Amino acid sequence: MLFRRYIALFLLVTLCAKVLIVPCILLDFELRKAYIVSNFCENKNRPELHCDGKCYLAKRLRAAQEREEQSKTEEVVNRLLKAVYYQDIVLRYVASTAPLTTFINQHVLTFLYIVTRPGYLSGVFRPPALSY
Repeated sequence: MLFRRYIALFLLVTLCAKVLIVPCILLDFELRKAYIVSNFCENKNRPELHCDGKCYLAKRLRAAQEREEQSKTEEVVNRLLKAVYYQDIVLRYVASTAPLTTFINQHVLTFLYIVTRPGYLSGVFRPPALSY
């Protein structure tokens, strides 16, 4: 039972990780704002801009967005490649079984022709006789 809780917690964290990236970046920025302004700010020599590290924050948010877009494009490409690959496998399978399907189709059509002839099933399927 404890193992299931750990699995559920792990799955919850992995699902929420993608959603919580931007809030985590914002929280990190707010917690380390003084350090970021003193070490990473590009406009620390121009205090009239009142940047206060927002340039660093914008870079981090842009990088996170680019990573997300890149992962989306990679996912689309992977799906496309898988679809093409599996379609090729299916087409090869169908091509290799074409003589078998032709054989089956011929026998099924012959059977249907025999069964659907007039009078073939009348001897088998008839209403029950009523006795008084």
